[in-house]
Amino acid sequence: MAAWWNILKNMTGLKFKPRIIIACLVLFALAAGAQDNHAPVLQLSDEYSGKETIGVVYGEKLSFYLKAEDPEGDSIFYLGANLPVNSFLNPNTGFFSWTPTVEQIGDFLITFTAEDNKVPTLSHSVKITVKVGSRMVGMSASSAGGSIKIVGFPLAFPSPYNLSSGQNVTLQYILSQDAEIEIIIFDTTARIVKRVLCGKGNTGGKSGINKVLWNGITEMGGPVANGMHIATIVSKADNTVLGKIKIMVYN
Repeated sequence: MAAWWNILKNMTGLKFKPRIIIACLVLFALAAGAQDNHAPVLQLSDEYSGKETIGVVYGEKLSFYLKAEDPEGDSIFYLGANLPVNSFLNPNTGFFSWTPTVEQIGDFLITFTAEDNKVPTLSHSVKITVKVGSRMVGMSASSAGGSIKIVGFPLAFPSPYNLSSGQNVTLQYILSQDAEIEIIIFDTTARIVKRVLCGKGNTGGKSGINKVLWNGITEMGGPVANGMHIATIVSKADNTVLGKIKIMVYN
């Protein structure tokens, strides 16, 4: 302690109180400890070790452990950035689990971090791709039994739909195969409000997930009225109704 006191007095020419000197020593010690600290080594459990992209079918559970070892033997905590809404990460064990829904089909870039309450920390980013089951994608007419089908439940979001928000409402559904599709939107009096034709193989008529946007404008060019509306998904090949979606509109 006396040695540090003399060093500080010689460097600054000032007289410090002992408590200030102690505070300085603590800061020096923390800085030295941070320099000596090494980041934990982070990786995913064996099945996904080394992978930067993981695929999962919606409705199926994905789970794995984050594995980290700290060279100094410090306790490790696990964090995640951009975690999906319904996923779970245990900060103590590193266990991650997630069962994505049909609304979550797409790509999610998640960054996992292992830290020991010191610096530096170590992060690992992984892209998780939520997809439609391969058995339902690209099915031929013969494998689909010769008929076009909607897989799962079609839906609309946001719901309810606020027309004054300036946003579109998304009509989402999954087709078993490419097909020419017409979406007919009715009001509660069975009056046709809007027709949307989707070409075979294009958005709205392709195998797999389809997201068709509607801006709330009717066939007459005006805004749709408030209330419940029904979007009917029709196969143009045989005029078969494949599914229906409820859309609640308010302004």
